[in-house]
Amino acid sequence: MVKKILILVLAIAIKINAQVNLVPNPSFESYSICPNGSDELYLAKPWFKPNTGTPDYFNSCATILSSFNVPNTGLGYCPANSGSAIVGEVFYDKVTYNGPNIFREYIATKLNSQLISGTKYYATYYIRLADSSRYASDNVSVYFGDSIKKNSFDTINVIPQITSPSGNFLTNKLSWTKLRGSFVSNGAEKYMYIGNFKHPITNDTIFVNGGGNKIYWSFPYYFFDDICLSSDSIYCENWITNIKKFNSFDFRLYPNPVVSELHINSTSVDYRVKIFNSVGVEQQLDVNENKIDCKSLLPSVYFLHYNQANEPTTIYKFYKIE
Repeated sequence: MVKKILILVLAIAIKINAQVNLVPNPSFESYSICPNGSDELYLAKPWFKPNTGTPDYFNSCATILSSFNVPNTGLGYCPANSGSAIVGEVFYDKVTYNGPNIFREYIATKLNSQLISGTKYYATYYIRLADSSRYASDNVSVYFGDSIKKNSFDTINVIPQITSPSGNFLTNKLSWTKLRGSFVSNGAEKYMYIGNFKHPITNDTIFVNGGGNKIYWSFPYYFFDDICLSSDSIYCENWITNIKKFNSFDFRLYPNPVVSELHINSTSVDYRVKIFNSVGVEQQLDVNENKIDCKSLLPSVYFLHYNQANEPTTIYKFYKIE
């Protein structure tokens, strides 16, 4: 009997993991205050830096003069892939820091739940090379493991489970590039780390025209947005694609942002909605005559899952403000 219960619990856990994004604050939309300087990744909690590099947080709420506005960043023009926030990091700098160590930055977060041993996970994420960068990298990698805290700014020496193809230099400055990968969990992974883990001796870059004219722009600097991890092979592929515009011809969600009451305008009379926060926890809200009472929600970004009869789930993003 105990064995059957354990199997059932495991099956339920796998199903839950497959239905949600295991990456918290995956689009960096939730933040404490608007960014105003470098090294402010911590504003988009629970994201953090695992070494002493200085990854940056950008948001449309920041002033243009701060250089951390979206889309007008201090490293060039870069609209978010979705929403109004992005993050950025230095991938490889051997010019400004020409000593024994190579300057590298990483972004990291604790996953919504520890991964399940023997389960295959699928990841998607979007990157874009900064306008000011004169070089591009062919190594954008994701590592899943335990907690890492490195008291220096050089390479974190681990073997990432997901790596972009070697020799495929990521030079796109005009639009976002979608990367993807998969791996089988060993059951010990609690954290996600994104950056360049390649040994400096084997690391490679390529010159890109149109970069900045200052020495500290002689490195690849990449922006990131919309990061997803799921045990469902389809979920992450469709996660951002299914976030439709709010003025869709057959469905409208307003006002957005919302203060107290969210209205639904749908041509369908047979539909269901569920609302999840940025870490995938369902919010129990009252829905009455196409109205949703949102007064109990904390200011943040939320996702409304909309289901019509015999149709796949469509995800809409909205913001709760005070």
